[in-house]
Amino acid sequence: MAIFKRPKAPATIPTPDWPTFKTGSAAVCRWYSPDQSMCLYLVQMNNGIFTDNLYFFSWDEYEYCWLPSPEGGSLFDSVATAEKEMKANYPWIRDVKFEKPPGNQKH
Repeated sequence: MAIFKRPKAPATIPTPDWPTFKTGSAAVCRWYSPDQSMCLYLVQMNNGIFTDNLYFFSWDEYEYCWLPSPEGGSLFDSVATAEKEMKANYPWIRDVKFEKPPGNQKH
């Protein structure tokens, strides 16, 4: 009897759910890397400060899931500052369209 079952590898990378936060923070928008293996979120925290959250898709045989980047995010005072800094840190977001969560008109 196996304790862990090896999950079946997906044929394509699944779309991650929009994150939810118990603190009242909310994801404003997200970008996918051109190869769809990374997803970068712009999050507005409940105190009005913005942060970026990067997730990557793990193809490790017992994971096959989205995982947060261990580096953590930066803090920004506005959407404009966040976008400027995020484009410097993740140049690929310049070449892809952002996506808003259902019902969110911020950004």
